[in-house]
Amino acid sequence: MTTLKKPQFLILLVGFLFQSPVLSETLSLNLIGAMEFALKQNQLLAATRSDLVQAEAGLDQASGSFWPQVTVSTAYVDTDSPLHVFGSKLQQKNINSSDFIPASLNNPDNYQNVKTQVDVNVPLYQGGALFAAKSQAKNYFAANKMGLAAQRQQLLFNVIQAYTRIFQAKAQMAAAEKSFQAAQRHLKTTKALHRKGVVIKSDVMDTGIHRLNAEIMLTQANNEYKTAEDTLKHLLNLNVDTELLLQRPDLFSDVVANKSLLIDWAAENRPDLLALKFQHKFHRAGIAQAQSAFRPKLNMQLSKQWNSDKFELENEQSSVAVQLNWNVFSGGSDYAAVNKASAKALGVQHQIIDKQYAIRNEVRRAVRMLDEAIQRQHVKQQAEQQATEALRIRTLRYKQGLEKTNELLDSQAQLDVSRAEFIRAKYNVTLARVTLLLTAGKLNLKDLQ
Repeated sequence: MTTLKKPQFLILLVGFLFQSPVLSETLSLNLIGAMEFALKQNQLLAATRSDLVQAEAGLDQASGSFWPQVTVSTAYVDTDSPLHVFGSKLQQKNINSSDFIPASLNNPDNYQNVKTQVDVNVPLYQGGALFAAKSQAKNYFAANKMGLAAQRQQLLFNVIQAYTRIFQAKAQMAAAEKSFQAAQRHLKTTKALHRKGVVIKSDVMDTGIHRLNAEIMLTQANNEYKTAEDTLKHLLNLNVDTELLLQRPDLFSDVVANKSLLIDWAAENRPDLLALKFQHKFHRAGIAQAQSAFRPKLNMQLSKQWNSDKFELENEQSSVAVQLNWNVFSGGSDYAAVNKASAKALGVQHQIIDKQYAIRNEVRRAVRMLDEAIQRQHVKQQAEQQATEALRIRTLRYKQGLEKTNELLDSQAQLDVSRAEFIRAKYNVTLARVTLLLTAGKLNLKDLQ
């Protein structure tokens, strides 16, 4: 995995590249290519990456708190204040006997002092607060990282769903076109039979209505295709005018070797669950952070300064100070802070237990739904074959005047429904397999390849 540590100008460049949709007149992709493209271009994923960069910066910031803080300062003063004039002369080591004359002390002339100072503050002991803060930052970063992993898997699922629905819609359009052409043929045949006196006028009207319904089904299938295509373009961050040339996807085989093992694995390792576990560790570190208020704080300051009446480093002075602070009473606020942090940690612990239970149920349900989808595909395939044969027989009998118009139309309608359901069932098997991987937290590009 590529590290997130990059120069600031690269981060700004990435942000600029992600700020607008990709402009392209034509884009040729297969399913794997579409998933790779989405992982690079999707806006919401880019936003989550930015959150992860912030979390990593927070970890670096917490780590930096252990190091000494060095401050350099320079101040120029021009004053006739008796106190400041005498003090400046003293710091410049420029005191003589005339400076103690009352008139000179009370009404001095303007005097200049340039003070340059270097301070080094060293946190010797902070009651464990620094370690707790670093632990919080570390677990916050880890939780964001798991959140990014979960979002990547959800994005891959959404891309697969949109991509396969485009081809499902294409198949539905082809089936609707067949139904429309069949309806036109039936209408033409019925009109011919009406002219011969074999059928009555209402049969012609019924056949015309069936043709209109077939035309509506064709329009609906076309709209579903356009909607699926728009969804995919959104996921890929493409301009709406981009023409997509998509290769037919390989419908994934049963990529899960042992479905029963997924349940236990998912209940411990799914990314969103791991994110919760890191959140629990974050709040546990918050307890340690709150408890540090009961302990003393020990700091050391090293200071070196120079004082001169001009901008030069002269008259060097040094000092070392060690400071101990201990808040022995805070009105109970420190205890309240510990209780608050403990309650947060306990709340997340309950969420983890509930999440594990829910994950087991979700994976079990996904396994059942996959088995059901496979069974439905076989049933719908047989139904489509039988409906095709039934329509063929009724069409021959209808042309011979042996079948009623409404029976022919019912048979055609049954075939239309069977075709649509078989197409839907075939693609639903693919989505059920991918749903199982997503639910188990194992939907990644490497395994799908």
